[in-house]
Amino acid sequence: MPRSQSKTQKCLGKGKSRRLLAAILTVLVVLSVLPSAAAASAPGLENFREVNTYAPGQFEDVADGWYSGYVQTAYELGLVKGNSPSSFDPDSDITLAETTALACRLHSIYHTGSADFTQQSPWYQVYVDYAAENGIIAEGAFSDFGAKATRAQFAGIFSAALPAEALAEINPVGDGAVPDVPMDSDYAAEIYLLYRAGVLTGNDSHGTYTPEANIKRSAVAAIVTRMAVAGERRTLELEPAPAESFFRIDFIDVGQADAALVRCDGKAMLIDGGNVADSDLIYTYLQKNSVTYLDYMVCTHAHEDHVGGLAGALNYAGVGTAFSPVFSYDSVAFGNFVSYLAAQGKTVTVPSAGDSFSLGSATVTVLGPVGPASETNNGSIVLRIVYGETSFLFTGDAEREEEQDILSTGRALESTVLKVGHHGSDSSTSYPFLNAVMPGVAIISVGAGNSYGHPDEGVLSRLRDAGASLYRTDLQGDIICVSDGETVTVTVSKNAGADVFGSAGQSSGQTPGTDSATYILNTNTRRFHLPGCSSAGSISESNRADYAGSREDLIAAGYTPCGSCRP
Repeated sequence: MPRSQSKTQKCLGKGKSRRLLAAILTVLVVLSVLPSAAAASAPGLENFREVNTYAPGQFEDVADGWYSGYVQTAYELGLVKGNSPSSFDPDSDITLAETTALACRLHSIYHTGSADFTQQSPWYQVYVDYAAENGIIAEGAFSDFGAKATRAQFAGIFSAALPAEALAEINPVGDGAVPDVPMDSDYAAEIYLLYRAGVLTGNDSHGTYTPEANIKRSAVAAIVTRMAVAGERRTLELEPAPAESFFRIDFIDVGQADAALVRCDGKAMLIDGGNVADSDLIYTYLQKNSVTYLDYMVCTHAHEDHVGGLAGALNYAGVGTAFSPVFSYDSVAFGNFVSYLAAQGKTVTVPSAGDSFSLGSATVTVLGPVGPASETNNGSIVLRIVYGETSFLFTGDAEREEEQDILSTGRALESTVLKVGHHGSDSSTSYPFLNAVMPGVAIISVGAGNSYGHPDEGVLSRLRDAGASLYRTDLQGDIICVSDGETVTVTVSKNAGADVFGSAGQSSGQTPGTDSATYILNTNTRRFHLPGCSSAGSISESNRADYAGSREDLIAAGYTPCGSCRP
């Protein structure tokens, strides 16, 4: 059986015909990266001389990287150093303090031939003072120098590290030519100055810069080398960004959980991230698809099967705005989510119903929660994405109560594709709500053999009656939806012809809520789980215990229910 199987949904959009996307764009490796013969040395650049000796293989983690030569040169010039005697740590981010210190060293060596700074407390204060005195940064420009620097901030600081005569233009890069750096964005003038000087080259043949992503040490080594050595600067000709738009959603198979990656015109949004155990899967999925920056991240609600794997995403990719219906929640999984956001200098944003924002040429509208919810599922963030004449509705684990609240607002709900609520539980996808949505395609993210019997036969019956084409992650793996603005094409990774309406999830344990049931205990964390819970599978033998009895007795004994399987 082929690895990828597809089915095109017909007549899902209306209006003028548009061409289908001929192919999904792939990221090209580099621009024209030949060293510039035209990069003439300015007075002062000769002050950058070798002060260190780089031993062969000195940093074990840069030997095979594209940046290895830059690391060596920058180290020999005394501009960078390793994080240990044998490690450079190229994939880690740098802070605003480190960025400012590097810029000050460049400035001082250029003007005086040396970079002697007396350390103070905090260590970077001497650099902050020097930078303010010499016009590298404005006084009071940053309130937290310990925060990680974005690529835009890095360019803004470094553009002032050398004078204009040392950054002569060698590339005719016009205003607005970099696709993700419009001229009215922060640090646009500084970014374009460094493109024209051959210091910045971007991430692909179009010069895409990802200005809001954090700057990695590997990129830092390349940039400081090009700043100091005119012969290392790059000539380039940017290819125009494609005029044709692009929209794709990957419903990632994370078992009895939710995760979806939405991409449009070079922008990306991750909606939920599966369980904690899925963190590596989410990290790898973003890495495989070269998604190093998420413009938006959405935790639809705080249960582990939605928030758990977001820490893995944040460990790989930078994030612009992170939405959640709550600022705090008493669970390790949600705490990790908040902690990884804080490491990027970000905090949770709680949206309101009616808010909207753009993702490329798509428009995303928040439909719920409409008001305060007494139960976590009914506080789920509900989103409707409109791209051309196609639309996509994400409902988290919203149940009938929240569905009714949203219906009462009168906002548009009709959608081409519905991500079915609560993994196909009968508590969601009520007839009135489904009648308002009228989806052509329905996607259920659900785990094989889950302990809930999801998807429920009643939900399957309602979807069948609505005439929706159904896809399920438990039977078909990852599910990909691509839209050209009028037609949605759905591709599954396996079992294109699966009987999606004929087999509900099979229960592997006792039905939650009965007087007596079987549970798995974590005697260390004092949590209890259903036998089929993915979190139960990761409990060490020394902390694991089986229990048969009532839920109430367990709670009375000091145990708390798992936030994922909710026994």
